[in-house]
Amino acid sequence: MSNETHANPMRWLILLLIATSMLAFAASRYSVAAPIQESDANVAANADTAGEAEMPIDRGSPEEVKPSGISLLRLLTRGGWFMVPLLLLSILVATISVERFLALRREKIFPPELVKQLSSLTQSEGGLDPRRAYQACQRYPSSASYIFRSLLVKVGRPQAELESAVSEAAQREATRLAQVSSWLTLAAAIAPLIGLLGTVWGITQAFYDTTQLVVGQNRAEALAQGIYTALVTTMTGLLIAIPAAVLSHYFENRIVQLLNEIEELCFNMLPQFERYEGKLRFTTGIPADEDAVVEPSENIGDGDYPPIPEPPSRRSR
Repeated sequence: MSNETHANPMRWLILLLIATSMLAFAASRYSVAAPIQESDANVAANADTAGEAEMPIDRGSPEEVKPSGISLLRLLTRGGWFMVPLLLLSILVATISVERFLALRREKIFPPELVKQLSSLTQSEGGLDPRRAYQACQRYPSSASYIFRSLLVKVGRPQAELESAVSEAAQREATRLAQVSSWLTLAAAIAPLIGLLGTVWGITQAFYDTTQLVVGQNRAEALAQGIYTALVTTMTGLLIAIPAAVLSHYFENRIVQLLNEIEELCFNMLPQFERYEGKLRFTTGIPADEDAVVEPSENIGDGDYPPIPEPPSRRSR
């Protein structure tokens, strides 16, 4: 799968997040009209009762009012339209996390069957045959097989070139594996910003609503209610950003750990190829009398790995 194939769905997702954020801003802006109408109704009611005598207040036994608990679900529903892009971000984080947990399993990156076959080839009579090793890598397409095949196509070159081939292939594979995980880092960065934007807008609207209250109404209570509702978006953004940042760090360390193990295996096998230095131009074919001949494809594995450049032909001495 090419980088453009990975990027296109993510581009549409970012555009969707931007569009929903703009809709949330517009919807919140026009929601200011409701408090204004309510304040006008309060002014009219106060004008009707201005000439009436004050009724005596019955000061009976005061009833104890117990404060009700805060419901997380109720708070989330009061976050306004800014909760829509945050909801999309939470779905993005959950989807990528599940996909990365499945894609970065050891058996997917470093198949134990491939390790067993390479170990058996190392212990075989006559030493490790590069053609047999290449065939085993084709049978188990993975990150490990891609890196090892990058080593095999350099067989016959100096040891320094073999080590460089392994390191460069591991770096390319690390970049490929980290492309999807980088979206978790992006979500961890923008989720608090969207939440903060919703909070700033909510607090602005709360202060504006208090200016529309008539004399005698409790401004502090109205302001406090508007502020605690506005803070919901910031809380939601943090609830999304914290797990996203932790998971992004975990997946990055997971990639580094697995690729270091693959590099160590390749470096341990380098002495097996010293006898071929300057004597062999590597080819991927095997003798015709052998079974299970597998011709190498242009791309590695299922097409999700970058192609390995074949070494140039050597002139006969």
